[in-house]
Amino acid sequence: MGQPLRQGGGLSPAFALMLTGVLALTGVVIELVRGYSGQSLLSAAADAVLYSAADSDSAAEDAAALVQANLAGRHLQVGPPSLSQNEQEAQVILQGEVPALMALSAIGKSGDLPVAAAARASSARTRIEIALVLDVSNSMSGAPMKAIKQGLAEFGEVLFGRERRNQDRVVSIIPATGLVNIGDHPELFHPESLTFPFGLQTLAHERGWSNLLTREVPGRQRKAFCARLPEHVDGIDRLAELTPGWIRKLELAPRGEAQPRLHYSTKPPAIQQYEDGTPLRAYAPRENPLERYLENRRDKLGIFDDPDCGVSPIQAHLSTWAAYRQALDTLHAAFNTNTAEGVMWGWRLLSPQWQGRWQQGAAELPRPYGQADNRKILVLFSDGEHMGPEAALRDRKQLLLCREMKRKGIQVYTVAFEGDARFVAQCASERSLAYKATSGNIRTVLTRLASAINDVVLTK
Repeated sequence: MGQPLRQGGGLSPAFALMLTGVLALTGVVIELVRGYSGQSLLSAAADAVLYSAADSDSAAEDAAALVQANLAGRHLQVGPPSLSQNEQEAQVILQGEVPALMALSAIGKSGDLPVAAAARASSARTRIEIALVLDVSNSMSGAPMKAIKQGLAEFGEVLFGRERRNQDRVVSIIPATGLVNIGDHPELFHPESLTFPFGLQTLAHERGWSNLLTREVPGRQRKAFCARLPEHVDGIDRLAELTPGWIRKLELAPRGEAQPRLHYSTKPPAIQQYEDGTPLRAYAPRENPLERYLENRRDKLGIFDDPDCGVSPIQAHLSTWAAYRQALDTLHAAFNTNTAEGVMWGWRLLSPQWQGRWQQGAAELPRPYGQADNRKILVLFSDGEHMGPEAALRDRKQLLLCREMKRKGIQVYTVAFEGDARFVAQCASERSLAYKATSGNIRTVLTRLASAINDVVLTK
């Protein structure tokens, strides 16, 4: 009888080889999972660095801090981030290692697993032209004007503060009262409107004035130039006469018959000085003196500063925070409300038909319509509807102007201040672009508005 078989304690070579393979495969899978996890963490950190640090003034320091904040305590050993940026794009590269849990010498691999991630973005930032049309009628005087200036300062800080350079943002400020003081631009006016009419020729002869540009003439010493309302020039006094064709003519470049007509007043003003203390000047001929002035002396009229041609002129194409902040100091409440006229001049500060007319050194402004990298924005800031006998005409004119601008691709935002928002909001390009503000929240509202306009979009 043979010897009984006994179970030996060893493994067969085939089984041992299979077991080794299973263990090696398990190790590989575990390390691959950890490697992919590390890669994912590194990629997320690269995105965070890119979007948060790319537009920073201290990008390298911010990038290092963001890597530490996102990867601290993770199973990664990461080197310093490599960040490169210019005005068109930004790129970040992160490199690191995932410490190995086991030696993979069985498959010819040992040591930590290297991982890397890169993120790149191009900036979709566009150039922006903004026209701020501000209602500066007497209802805005005092505390409201102070609050408005504070809010506008916040607006400018957001708009210009994020820019390493400022040439991408230009802001024009259009203070609107009964008229709009366009500033020292006599060249824009029709030559015939600069000569003295019959009723003022006696006074001009007595004073030795050559034309309405003479420095002593009311308004000229303070470099104030207001245009006659175009509806008055054209004799329009009915809503039916405010046609889209007539509205479109208001955009035309100041050449020939399209040139504005210079405004002057032969009526004594209701106030003696402007809000900033500037006196309103007045002159009358000897035969119709100021102390007993008669407005019906058509051959011997006087000339007077007009409260509606205020002391706050248009500030055109401001491209730096310093210039913008200085312009806010020129804002003062004036007299009547006519934001329709302000909207018209706002359009002219955005229209390429008026290119090169506004400021030396800015011959390319306003830029042409339709440029993919250029946005045109008008912000209408008002406390409500127009008042007085011409209110309906001005309301209609304003709405038609907004409609034509929107057809040209101009984006219109509105801010209704302490008043009925419904009329003002009708100008907005869409409902979400119509804001409502009070003295209490004006700074918050204008900060939100500036952030919406100044939104920087980075595209992967």
